[in-house]
Amino acid sequence: MSEKKYFNIPDDWEYRGEGNCHLVLGLPKMKTVLRIRKKDKPKNIMQWFLYLVGNYLPWWKKDGEAAERRDLNLYLRVMRPFFGLSFTANALYVRLSKKQMKKIESQLDNLRPDFRKCKVLDIERACLFEDLTYMTPEVADIYSIEIKPKKAWAPATEREFPECIFCMNQYLKLKNGKISKRSKYCPKDLFSGDEYKMKKAISALIADPQNNFRIFKNGRIVYDENKTENEVDPILEELFDDHVENREEMINEFVHMIYKCLTKPMATKTKCTAQAFCVWDLALHGRDLPKGCVLEKILSAQMIDMEGASFYNNLLNDNCPDWDYIERLMENLDLTVCVKCFLRALSYSRRITNDSYGVAVYIISAIASDCSVMLTMNRKTNQENIVEEAENNIVTTKYGSYQVKIGVLDLGPKPASTITKHHLRNKELLALMLENGKK
Repeated sequence: MSEKKYFNIPDDWEYRGEGNCHLVLGLPKMKTVLRIRKKDKPKNIMQWFLYLVGNYLPWWKKDGEAAERRDLNLYLRVMRPFFGLSFTANALYVRLSKKQMKKIESQLDNLRPDFRKCKVLDIERACLFEDLTYMTPEVADIYSIEIKPKKAWAPATEREFPECIFCMNQYLKLKNGKISKRSKYCPKDLFSGDEYKMKKAISALIADPQNNFRIFKNGRIVYDENKTENEVDPILEELFDDHVENREEMINEFVHMIYKCLTKPMATKTKCTAQAFCVWDLALHGRDLPKGCVLEKILSAQMIDMEGASFYNNLLNDNCPDWDYIERLMENLDLTVCVKCFLRALSYSRRITNDSYGVAVYIISAIASDCSVMLTMNRKTNQENIVEEAENNIVTTKYGSYQVKIGVLDLGPKPASTITKHHLRNKELLALMLENGKK
């Protein structure tokens, strides 16, 4: 894909969803996704004036473009090498026209959740990614499972917490009416490497997806938190080509398929000359997760934060702008070692230095705690339908074999203020747990 002055969004775009920072559109014919940065909706006359005027000021637009290229630089130079090219998609900066986005925003109005409409789209900040819900060759329907595993690692200041951050946050969501019941899913189970615990966690996600589990068919969402648990049955029957004998067996086989994908080692290459920290995490959390599997990659990234939000919150000061850490990180990146070793060395060397360079450690870990895994599968009909280089990416079930592609997405940067946000959230969660009698 070559960069264009303005990227024309095809008419067949689909709303894929959005988080706090970005909205994502699927572009089926191009087999790509368009990630668009969001910004706060103006709340008063002065903010509206600046918002409207900003759309016509060239230098203002250049600031937005520079910021997006800065964020993309972190993804391409830090996040992709950390997780590996086989797990991540390439990305390209694109510019969007104000006229086109105004039309699309009006069409999105009925698709976006009300609580997300407090933000508007930033037309100067968009990137195009390969759509991981597709694969080649396509010989049958393509199914994709998206899992947001969340944070499993507990750094020093969180090891005395009564439960993990995800499980404690379930109490807060229940109190605030965001959920009707607590999920039985726990990230620590999923990352444990213990087959029984991992399958228990996967089963909990299927039964109660919340915003942590989705199924796509040919790029379109067919199962998520808006569906009832039984609505997954016809999807799995199609996935297994109607070879299902009973529901319990079908669910168990689906859970086993996901388990095998999540623990499947992938070939990774590194030019690291140090290797100092390439295996340090295995000594800490054991060798239950296979080296090179997607969950081991994510946990490794989470584990570069050895201290926790409260520690890094004390490092923040007026000299730590939200995005300054990216530029500092790029300036000091050591290309002679792998990114993992570089970041682990940084986490040790910056412990007592209160500047924006040191807080990069926490932010990278936080990105890994909020990323998503995409498992895309294509039913294997015969040997000729499998591309030669993907021979090892086969998962076999009692209902047939599937070629799989495993990817990690949602690896965009977070502002340094995320640290304070997490610090205050943790205090709120602990207070709530004490209120509920949990210590």
